[in-house]
Amino acid sequence: MLFRPIFFSCLMAFSIIMFSSCRPKEKPVTKEEALKMAADIEASIKQKNGSVLNNAVDVNLLMSRMDLPNKEKIFGQSGFKKGLNEKMKLGTIILQSMKKEGSYEMVKQYSKGDTQHLIFRFYLDGSINYHDLELAHVKGKCKIADIFIYLSGENFSETLGNIYKYLDGGNGVSEVDTKAFKRIAEIRQLMNAGDYTEAKAEMDKIPAHIKNMKSVQLIGIMVAAQVDDSSYTKALTDYKTLYPNEPNIYLLEIDGYYVQGKYEKCIEAIDQLDKAINKDPFLDFQRSLIYKTMGKTDAQKECLLRLIKNMPEFEPGATEMVAYYLDNKDYKNAATAIADFKSHADFDQSALRDIVSMYPAYKMK
Repeated sequence: MLFRPIFFSCLMAFSIIMFSSCRPKEKPVTKEEALKMAADIEASIKQKNGSVLNNAVDVNLLMSRMDLPNKEKIFGQSGFKKGLNEKMKLGTIILQSMKKEGSYEMVKQYSKGDTQHLIFRFYLDGSINYHDLELAHVKGKCKIADIFIYLSGENFSETLGNIYKYLDGGNGVSEVDTKAFKRIAEIRQLMNAGDYTEAKAEMDKIPAHIKNMKSVQLIGIMVAAQVDDSSYTKALTDYKTLYPNEPNIYLLEIDGYYVQGKYEKCIEAIDQLDKAINKDPFLDFQRSLIYKTMGKTDAQKECLLRLIKNMPEFEPGATEMVAYYLDNKDYKNAATAIADFKSHADFDQSALRDIVSMYPAYKMK
């Protein structure tokens, strides 16, 4: 399938928290500081080093935003903060999820009032998600205070808070619920092992009131996506029934419409996503693939030309541009696109030769 939703595996960090103590008001993060953090994050991930993101999230700020009753008592329990710090290794989680072709790159910086934000795109094997990082100063250092995850449609602090409400034994969580959450942890392990059939079987055993939680629903969608198209379509339909007006619907709809062969609707969903992000040139890559499937070569070409102009270092885009010209026997422009591909030393030149070899009428110089 064209898309596969991504939901980073920090879900099970829910029960390890501490209340944030009062501190003097910090100065707002500047645009320059935000851009420097973005550059540091990108460089770290490209070097396969998650340390920058691992150390960027401020656990005290994140947990102080959780909407929980009696949170001073809850967060003051011994060991919670230490445990969450051990689990909240966002950079390591992202790198563990990524393959060779994956990327984690800044899309834009913007300000909301006096607060700086960074939107990052998490791309992996045709899948896409966005993280909106809200920045704040902590003891003069630029930190991440919270993360709005486009796929989940909510801030990470909200996700953690909702899960913790179920796990707080003082609120009367039943033994059945506790076992259900343990089963979710086991499902994550099955997913990591690639055993999605068994993971789906275990997901089907989760009680409905917990399965219907947004975060658990999203795990169910990820599992179903790897089982078969009918399971995946049903999982998407169930989610849209439970959460019809969520801002992440269009992210989920893209793959759902693609599976159903509703390609025009798929393009509409991408356009809605692009509007919400306020423009991401990467989405022209996704549009081009759908137009290719539809046989709309003119629209495909327009998307690829914009993509190459805006993201010249994006290798899959350069590959598609070469293939487009060869498919359409436009050998003059194919030669130009191939020369451009060759000019990038970090691109996979053997993959280029393999592609060109599929077109015996064209002789690559």
